[in-house]
Amino acid sequence: MMDVLCVDKTGTITLNKLSVADITELDSYTKEDAILYGALASSEANQDPIDVAFIEAAKQKGLDTAEYARSASLLLIHLSEEQNQSYKRMMNASRWPREQ
Repeated sequence: MMDVLCVDKTGTITLNKLSVADITELDSYTKEDAILYGALASSEANQDPIDVAFIEAAKQKGLDTAEYARSASLLLIHLSEEQNQSYKRMMNASRWPREQ
């Protein structure tokens, strides 16, 4: 029996726009957590439909992704120099929104 179906399809009988309709919570993660993490892993610049859907859902929920990105950068203070370099490489390679 199927409980969850995830589909990445748009344009056929839809408005040619993806949106986050519902999220099933897992373990201790809330729906807001899933939306926040999806938005943090997304980039508005490339206009990917999935990225835009998560970013829009975060805005609708009032989740400030820029604030979370700034908070994540504060972790550098508590890491060793080697860990700092690894973290910086990861952040540069990722598509997370970063403070300008």
